[in-house]
Amino acid sequence: MLEEKGDVRKVGYTIGVMAVVIDFVGGISRREGFAKADTSALKENEIQQILDISAAPNTTWKEDPAVQGDKKWKRSDGQVEAFFPARQTYLVVQDVRWVPTE
Repeated sequence: MLEEKGDVRKVGYTIGVMAVVIDFVGGISRREGFAKADTSALKENEIQQILDISAAPNTTWKEDPAVQGDKKWKRSDGQVEAFFPARQTYLVVQDVRWVPTE
């Protein structure tokens, strides 16, 4: 466990070449971050694989216009969004209602 505040718990682990950080709220995953353990850039096919496993049944991802090199997707059910900053090392998939704790 990386951090715990109230009912928010941040857990990190590695699987293969990927490092994953998950924020749980009340025991439910609300935000997942994916990066290569060596911090190298994520490739398009790796991003697509992460988005594919993050799609609920009968949903798809739609990419929004990029802003200053950052990429953003919204899931067709409107419940989840994904962000890929221009630095290209970290993809975040999160509940649209996610509010970080301080």
